[in-house]
Amino acid sequence: MNKAIVIISHSNYRIKSSGTEKFITDISKLLQLHDIHVVQLFPVIEINNKFKKELFAVNIDDSFDGIYSESTLIDVLEYIALRNKFCYSGVQINHLHGWNLDYLSQALNHLNLPIDIIIHDYDMICENILSHDGLGKLCRLSFGVPSLSRCRICKYYPYNREHYLNCRKFLQSIKKLIYKVIAPSEVAMNNWLLGFPEYASMSIIRNHLKIEKSSNILHKPINKKIRIAYIGSTASHKGFPEWCKLLDTIDLTK
Repeated sequence: MNKAIVIISHSNYRIKSSGTEKFITDISKLLQLHDIHVVQLFPVIEINNKFKKELFAVNIDDSFDGIYSESTLIDVLEYIALRNKFCYSGVQINHLHGWNLDYLSQALNHLNLPIDIIIHDYDMICENILSHDGLGKLCRLSFGVPSLSRCRICKYYPYNREHYLNCRKFLQSIKKLIYKVIAPSEVAMNNWLLGFPEYASMSIIRNHLKIEKSSNILHKPINKKIRIAYIGSTASHKGFPEWCKLLDTIDLTK
């Protein structure tokens, strides 16, 4: 039997290039280098709104496998294991956005495997923490669980209060399986734990950056022009509008 890891996310990392997707790309390559197969699952949420059926898609070792109904999640995982002679050894949750959490909970409890939760952002607490209409600036300065006292005038409050409670219920349903909650920094971990303090004993900080000097720096002649590029998703909270303003002030013909 071939060892395999199940990775849960909210998007197809093969065609999208934001932080979470880059992380999954890197971890997938690393696992495969160690002869561990990767089965990535993500909800198909960018579809015609008139089509109400809940669907999820599968990538196996960086190759698209197919689209299935979320109600068949357990059967699909068993079929994939049988077809590929996989033995699942663990689960990694990166994102819950777009998932039917009841189906996902049933499948994870059926697998009965250790689960690592990777903290990329705070969407499990509030999906609109960075929205200006949701008082994003205030939320950034005073982060916390959606509540009537702090979110009374936020138009996203009713949705996010229910969303947060659903995520709490989901995590509680798989709590016995959660092995580690992993964050890239102390700030990220502490903010996430404001919403889910009962997981503090399982939390671990694993920095993404290596605090050491690289010996592979390419030294270019000083008479070469400096090239500066914007790398990342074109989101306002990541500075893309400021980047556009900068370009408007530069004479690119020189």
